[in-house]
Amino acid sequence: MKIKNLALATAALLGLVGAPATFACSIAAWNGTVGGTPVAGRPTDATSVPRYSGQCGLRAAASGSFVADNTPTAEPAFRARFYVYTGLTSGSAVVYRALNASNAEQISVTYNQGSPGTFSFAIPGATAQTVPANTNAWYSIELNWANTGTLSATVRGAAGTADATASITGGTAGGAIDTAQLGWISGTGVAGARAIVADAYESRRSTAIGRLCRGDANNDGTRNSGDGISIRNEFLSATLAAGQPDANEDGSVNSGDGIIVRNLFLGGQGACTSGV
Repeated sequence: MKIKNLALATAALLGLVGAPATFACSIAAWNGTVGGTPVAGRPTDATSVPRYSGQCGLRAAASGSFVADNTPTAEPAFRARFYVYTGLTSGSAVVYRALNASNAEQISVTYNQGSPGTFSFAIPGATAQTVPANTNAWYSIELNWANTGTLSATVRGAAGTADATASITGGTAGGAIDTAQLGWISGTGVAGARAIVADAYESRRSTAIGRLCRGDANNDGTRNSGDGISIRNEFLSATLAAGQPDANEDGSVNSGDGIIVRNLFLGGQGACTSGV
């Protein structure tokens, strides 16, 4: 069963992909307590916030800047999927947390800048696990948590074609999840031009969520010449694509993304089920 889809899209950051450009991006769909001053915006706004999917993304320019979702209610099992753009020049940022009703941390995800950097995954009572990550790149992160003291994480980004995984067992059992936070929650990182940007959050009680289709710019479920046209229109005329145009996951949409989509299509990997 789905708990919530907070897709960071135009008008309310909750669906409405392709809504008129006169609508503003908003964090209104996030019903928890907001920390700091997270900025919801589009690449074409004065805020120049990159996004992974749809129209809008969420930029957290400093520690303590995040949104929160209070939809979960004492969940004994929890899945979440979101995208993070790693824009720190040094240090670290906690980009995701899940808390119980007493605000005790049940899950944390931290980006540590380095060459390469890492994402670190932690739950109470167990040793944290890490996977590598580059600076200035989009990554999808999918979490599968249970109150038996386990967490598994699946990470892919920077135009990679294989998942990195982390698996934690032996954590403290008996927890529950009531709140999720996303952004730059805490940490000692130094922000680059884009700092931490997040997009396309979804949570469920069960069943895997999965990645969005990289390069499916027009959001029709396949990658072909139509996506190339959407990508070209975005970087030539600032007409934002409705899907996932940033095929090389570098935070910008330009001719390089069109080349990647063309190569995927000509290489027989146009279907979004091809796994790349």
